[in-house]
Amino acid sequence: MVVGDDRGMMTSANVKRLRSRAQGYILGRQRRRSEEVYRCVDQAHTKGHWIEYSVGITAREKGHPPRTLVQEIESDAAAGRIFVVKSDERLDYERTQRLKAMQRVRTDLEALE
Repeated sequence: MVVGDDRGMMTSANVKRLRSRAQGYILGRQRRRSEEVYRCVDQAHTKGHWIEYSVGITAREKGHPPRTLVQEIESDAAAGRIFVVKSDERLDYERTQRLKAMQRVRTDLEALE
């Protein structure tokens, strides 16, 4: 059995449970909360050996499917392999969230005037 968890499910207890029960697992990490993740991302950007990952069914239906790039980076961690992923969809989502947050702040500041 191979288990995949999103970054919201990754707790120390869950990882320990997965390591003891699953034959394999894939975990996502939140980059904002981990210096280790920042180091991995920095290492990926310096190497520059990105592989374009094929898009899923819903992305193929779009006129211009978003790109997803993946890079495996070197790791001395015995826990497994580490991949860094860059996704056009994720970048668009984060950009939209930033713009919404900036608009909320702008509205609040204008209300103070």
